[in-house]
Amino acid sequence: QCQFQFDKIIEQNESAFLTWKMHLIHPKLNRGQPIVVSGASHIEFADNAVIYHRDYFDLGEMLYEQIPLLGSLINLIKRNLTK
Repeated sequence: QCQFQFDKIIEQNESAFLTWKMHLIHPKLNRGQPIVVSGASHIEFADNAVIYHRDYFDLGEMLYEQIPLLGSLINLIKRNLTK
């Protein structure tokens, strides 16, 4: 299950930049509990069609941190880096 919550949409000429939160539930990630991943998309248009679309998000936040042993290690490293 995957849903997007759009926070900001900035349009200029034939281009748009969107910030969003992806709400994801997958039975093999985070023990089936919801995961929220922040991200952004850059979209370009021409003749009422999308000609370019690129998403930016932290794959570690979505996937690697949800794997039991690897996630614990990543969170330990993050805590130590912020001290």
